[in-house]
Amino acid sequence: MDNSLFQDLARIIDQGKNEVTRQVNSTLAIVFWQVGYRINTHILNNQRAEYGRQIVPTVSAQLKQAYGKSFEERNLRRIMQFVEVFPDIQIVSQVATQLSYSKCTKMALWSLNTGPICLIKPNLRKSCTRC
Repeated sequence: MDNSLFQDLARIIDQGKNEVTRQVNSTLAIVFWQVGYRINTHILNNQRAEYGRQIVPTVSAQLKQAYGKSFEERNLRRIMQFVEVFPDIQIVSQVATQLSYSKCTKMALWSLNTGPICLIKPNLRKSCTRC
């Protein structure tokens, strides 16, 4: 078999796999953001801290049973923090096409410890008006 044919086919397949991975990561980031937003909104509408402490473990147990370990309480709280740090779905949508959800959450956790960061130019702090 012609080696250049194999290399071309391998390149096409690898590009396709990479695109699928990017799409999955982007979709996961947006789905997790929506889940966190919905939980945060639900808790705020009830405006009771005690309710928030009770509802997260309950919802987590239900989601974990239905959808797996991604929704363990610790992960669900990270998803909720992700929304607090990045409240604009439009920016999250743009960034999610370039970063995996795990990188987005690492940025969110880092931001919680060090202050707001710019998603467009992460070296900028509060000086960015676009984020």
